[in-house]
Amino acid sequence: MHAHIERRTRRSEHPLRALSFQLDDTARLRGLDALVLADQDGLFIAGGGKPADGGRHDAVASLCPLVVREGGNCFDGVLDVPGDKELSVLMFSYDGQTLYLGALLRSQEMNASDAMLQAMQGVLRILG
Repeated sequence: MHAHIERRTRRSEHPLRALSFQLDDTARLRGLDALVLADQDGLFIAGGGKPADGGRHDAVASLCPLVVREGGNCFDGVLDVPGDKELSVLMFSYDGQTLYLGALLRSQEMNASDAMLQAMQGVLRILG
C-alpha cells in the first residue's frame, strides 16, 4: 500500500493566505518570476513569487485589466514592468466578478498557458 504524500506543504484556513501560498507554489514550480491575482479595477488580491528588480505585486496587478479588454480573455506581451519582463494575463469570472491572473515570465520564450490554467483552478478551488 502506498502512503499518501501531501503535495501541499503550506496550508491555511485563511483564504487570502491560502491564495498566496497557491500562487507562490505555482510560480516557483512553473518557473515564473511572479504570479498575481487582481480584481477588475487592478487592485492586488494575492500573489506569489518575486517581481524582478524590486518590482511589487500591486504594480503588476494594476496592469492586468489595462491589457485585457472585454471580448478577449488573455494577453501575452512585453510591457513596461520592472526588468522589462514578459507579462501574461488571464481574465476569468468568479461569482459574477471579473478577476485577472498576471504572470511575469522569466524569458520571452516561455509559455505560461498551463501555469495560468493551473493557478486559475487553484484560485477557484480556494474561493469555493
